[in-house]
Amino acid sequence: MDNKKISLAIAGAMLISLFLPIVKIGPLGVSIFDAITAKGGDVSTEAIGISVLVVAFAVLTFMEKHLFARICSGGILLACLYGMMKMADAQSGLEKSGFGGDVNFFSFLGIGAYLLLLSSVAGVIFSKPSSK
Repeated sequence: MDNKKISLAIAGAMLISLFLPIVKIGPLGVSIFDAITAKGGDVSTEAIGISVLVVAFAVLTFMEKHLFARICSGGILLACLYGMMKMADAQSGLEKSGFGGDVNFFSFLGIGAYLLLLSSVAGVIFSKPSSK
């Protein structure tokens, strides 16, 4: 299979992950798209940054600008890892204060978070020119 087709599939998976739940609590889930379009709430700069990088990755992949697409995918990966580190830091802070040592914040991650993380790793690996 051609690297361009794989990269376009990865870009599609990243775009789909914007609409899937990133955080879920029981039957309720919030996607990045929901967080950005919510009225009356504070919009996080991370959500806007991730969505801009995902769209940029999709456009750059379609235009066959492999280096810049790889940089965008690496930025998405770093943003995902930063979010996970913030969650782990919040969890360890609660454990030290004695408020909720039994709560595992990673159990609240939805399918969108896992899809975005895996597709960003695949984007870094497969965003390269076809060798013919």
